Amino acid sequence: MNLKEWIFTTDHKRVGILYLIGSVAAFVVAGIMALLMRAELSAMGPTITANPTTYNVWLYAHGAIMILGFQRSIMGSFVMQLIYVPVLGTAVLLISFDKYLGTHFFDPTMGGDVLTYQNLFWFYSHPAVYVIFLPFMGIIMDIFATFAKNPIFNYKVAVYAGVWGIVLISGEVWIHHLYVTGMPDWLRIGQMVTTLLISVPVGLLTISMVGTLYKGSITFETPMLYALGTMFLFLIGGLTGIPLAITAITVNLSETYYVVGHFHYVMAVSGTLAIFSGVYYWFPKMTGRMFNERWGHIGFWFTFVGANVIFWTMMSVGVREGLPRRYYDWAQFPQVANDQMVMSIGAIVIAIGFTITLLNWILGAIQGPKAGDNPWESKSLEWTTVSPPPHGNWPTPPVLADNWSPYAYSKR
Repeated sequence: MNLKEWIFTTDHKRVGILYLIGSVAAFVVAGIMALLMRAELSAMGPTITANPTTYNVWLYAHGAIMILGFQRSIMGSFVMQLIYVPVLGTAVLLISFDKYLGTHFFDPTMGGDVLTYQNLFWFYSHPAVYVIFLPFMGIIMDIFATFAKNPIFNYKVAVYAGVWGIVLISGEVWIHHLYVTGMPDWLRIGQMVTTLLISVPVGLLTISMVGTLYKGSITFETPMLYALGTMFLFLIGGLTGIPLAITAITVNLSETYYVVGHFHYVMAVSGTLAIFSGVYYWFPKMTGRMFNERWGHIGFWFTFVGANVIFWTMMSVGVREGLPRRYYDWAQFPQVANDQMVMSIGAIVIAIGFTITLLNWILGAIQGPKAGDNPWESKSLEWTTVSPPPHGNWPTPPVLADNWSPYAYSKR
């Protein structure tokens, strides 16, 4: 297939691969931005730039570009986007009017209200966390079932109470980002309750994950390692998020490194490991070849260890020293010099892990050994066709038994 056919393809599989390539490219650029920030913060005073604006460009580019690395595909996420993206669009439209047409929607000196923008932004942006979270939970559930050879535990509860519970409550939690902005107490306390309440459907999904592993015939191929790493990191992120829901604690931790560490645990590195587990899982189906298992394990451990070195240290200095986030320099906090160096070393360790992973994919796709049609012995439908699937997906229509299920492993 030539380049023109790839660019103009309407085959959903090839479109998905193009999205994957774009996502990997976004990860690389966002990772470079993160490394530049860590290099700047590794020592006191200007390190690689003396311009704070340059640092801010790296900071916001890192955050914005990283979002491009996530694929959003399941129904719950789609419904949330349908509800909340128009709100973000409204905020962007109004701020564009202020900037280019001379209006004053958010200018307090001219009768506007800057908190209106913050409310519109966070009304979208906190549900956006779950827009990203739900697809990676779907990936992890499939991988757990396959490599534990168990059906998904409490499947209906996970879907109806877990997934749709999150969709239902996700729009009632944004105020915890605004606890320190002068919001009335009745609103802060009310949304403190709803923010804590969303732990219930998330907890149901977690129970489903753990239950799927219980008494399973678990094997630890690379996709499973990444899936287990995702669960571990997400648990740390979820548990460290509970204090941020409580008003009396957040007024002290808000705008500190603790928030940055928590956020990266709960979404950034959890989501990244989930995506990597999905790529490794479907790699044989996409390419018809296998990656190198040994290098897959090595890449995982570099990434997993590096992530914990950075973000656990971040939360620690946020609690111990109240180190503010977004600061270009930390000259007023000389006591965190060792912590900053540790975090920068952790960033290098992650970069090594990502590089190993990327090379493993590239070399595997080019010269890896041929994969069978179903190397993981999965029951899911996509593994019943050849690898890689032809145009039309199946050479002949698949024939399934009446009691077919994608999770038809051992019954308890």
